[in-house]
Amino acid sequence: MELVMKLHYFCRNNNIPYRICYETSAICWSQAPSSIGDLCKQRCRWFLGLYQCLKKYRKMLSRVRFGAVGYFSYAYYMLFEFLAPFIETFGCFVILLSLIYHQLNISFFMSLFFLYSTFCSLITFVSFLQRVYSQDLFIGPMDLCKAFLATLFRYFFCIGY
Repeated sequence: MELVMKLHYFCRNNNIPYRICYETSAICWSQAPSSIGDLCKQRCRWFLGLYQCLKKYRKMLSRVRFGAVGYFSYAYYMLFEFLAPFIETFGCFVILLSLIYHQLNISFFMSLFFLYSTFCSLITFVSFLQRVYSQDLFIGPMDLCKAFLATLFRYFFCIGY
């Protein structure tokens, strides 16, 4: 991400015409974490990298000179990637307090949680299918079932990851 932000920043500041395209065959392999502790360390490193990048290129936010990158991409990463863990933590704290003080309608909460999780799982699964379709990949029925179960597992059991 830092490299792309650096390219945008440099080219826009120096009035150099450029175009950054999405390359579908570009792949970056990463070693999968072997434990939950390693996963947490990996996510912390990613979060720190995001923070450093957003801080370094904060002049891009909402500036006409940087176009869609400054108005949409930077704002997206700020709101939905950087602030999301804090918002989720605050939400969990509010839910816990509501439960302690008997202000939580549990049936409504469970219905809303189920609806939200199902919706997010479907969006993730459709995104996966779009990638499979756009790459002309063949996925067998068992792999489709595994992918769907993985999306359900992610939203029902791995809240915050």
